[in-house]
Amino acid sequence: MKSDSLPTLLRLFNPPAEMLIDNEGNDKNYLNLPYKFCAIKGKKLKYLEFWIFDENTNKLHRKRKECPKDKDFSKWFKENSFFVNDCLQSGVRIRKIIKIEVKRTLDSYTIIEAFEYAKEIRKIKLATNSQTRDKSFFNIWLRFLNNQNMQNLTISELEKKHIYLYLDTVKVEQKLNNMSRNKYLDWIKAVLNDLIERGYIEKNVAIGVKPLKEAQTKSVAFEIEHARQLKKILIEENYTLYVFSMCIFYTFVRPIELRRLTIGQVNLKNKQIHIYGNGSKNGKNDFVMIPKLLSDILVESKILERPKNEYIFDGGDLKYSRNSFSVDFSKIIAKHEFPKDYTLYCWKHTGVVQYYKNGCGIKFIQKQCRHASLDETDKYLKDLGLFDNNDILDNAPEL
Repeated sequence: MKSDSLPTLLRLFNPPAEMLIDNEGNDKNYLNLPYKFCAIKGKKLKYLEFWIFDENTNKLHRKRKECPKDKDFSKWFKENSFFVNDCLQSGVRIRKIIKIEVKRTLDSYTIIEAFEYAKEIRKIKLATNSQTRDKSFFNIWLRFLNNQNMQNLTISELEKKHIYLYLDTVKVEQKLNNMSRNKYLDWIKAVLNDLIERGYIEKNVAIGVKPLKEAQTKSVAFEIEHARQLKKILIEENYTLYVFSMCIFYTFVRPIELRRLTIGQVNLKNKQIHIYGNGSKNGKNDFVMIPKLLSDILVESKILERPKNEYIFDGGDLKYSRNSFSVDFSKIIAKHEFPKDYTLYCWKHTGVVQYYKNGCGIKFIQKQCRHASLDETDKYLKDLGLFDNNDILDNAPEL
């Protein structure tokens, strides 16, 4: 190849810096790569055209060049085509671009990149119903970052002041009470802990952020006479809702979990209902016990006499809306003028109270509630106004 050939080609077509054009490893077209010599194209405005092989696409790449206005086209074409054709014959081609990836340090990732990664990790570990809530938290957090022009801030630059600004902003914009605001704080703490476990950050800047004081809420259980009246009313007015309510009362399964149970998860022989992690609040596989009274109700209702893959209460396709049972129950409460704070969930609290008063131990209640610890159960019982050992109070020492 003549010494002026390749410089002429590069000068004519001025390839981008990352594009390498030469004949290294292909002298005299040793690899027998295809090409097309220079040709004159165009009618009114003539230009030089040739085709050169591109290793990145394994195809011919067309190149065109117009003649400068101050040049004679015939002479210009003759001179340049000579050198370009010499390059093509000599094996010049567009070389394959080898990308050298520079390994990034974990703390160089932006906050958005790190949280996007955490979102995918949490999809694996969270139950299906929790994923929806998690996605909502992520979307609000990302919107905050964009509104505050923090898109390019690295995860290592995230500070406690940013967490406070985020919480203050969402509390105002979402009109949150203190309890809801604290849930946003709990969420961001959990995400940052996930990032710590995977080496993105060394410390959780949200740990030092203080939760706001919450108004004390109390779990409401039905008065026992009201519970008996409601049972009778449900049998007469909405039998399916009656069976649904008794399942909550006897097993402490939450309404949303109960709605997603299939018939195959109920084993009357072993007296168990299996709760799958993808449909439970804590995301763990577990089971609750079925007492004989509930077993008799289920058998009498014939609600389990259908294919095992069907949902117990919604037929085969979850035809009812998520809150349909709660709405129907609220209508009954209003119709019969029961206290306004009575909800479908109160069947669970009522069941716990009655089990406890009938002498059931706290360990059973913990297992049936699927609490992680006895401390959690103890707190729940106190919220219901119950005390673990009344004999201690009745037998206090007298001086």
